[in-house]
This record gives sequence, C-alpha cells and structure tokens, in this order.
Amino acid sequence: MNVRPSRNLRWVKSSYSEGSGDCCVGVAVGTSRIFLRDSKDVSIPGIQTSVASWSAFLSHATR
Repeated sequence: MNVRPSRNLRWVKSSYSEGSGDCCVGVAVGTSRIFLRDSKDVSIPGIQTSVASWSAFLSHATR
C-alpha cells in the first residue's frame, strides 16, 4: 500500500545501501506499522507493512 506517513517519524537509511548512494532504502518504525521509502526521492510515496510481516521478512532475509 502506498503511504505518505507522518513527518514525525525517524527515518533510518539501510546499512546495506549501495556505497555510491544510488540505491538507498529508508525505514521508519511507527506505533503499529513499518514504513519504507526511497531515501533518494522522498517525494515518491513509500509503502507500509505490519510489524509482524516486517519481522517475518527480516527473519528470512538475514539467513
């Protein structure tokens, strides 16, 4: 789902973002949702997911 979350969120850039700065993912944790966006172009709507879905994704992605 596309989303424009509150500006009060604290965005963190992925430590796995490409060194040249071309591929950057921003993540913010809300009260019940996780928000993701392209940190190079914040005018583009990001996506949101549940905390449970994000946790499941991370458990598979870090294997």
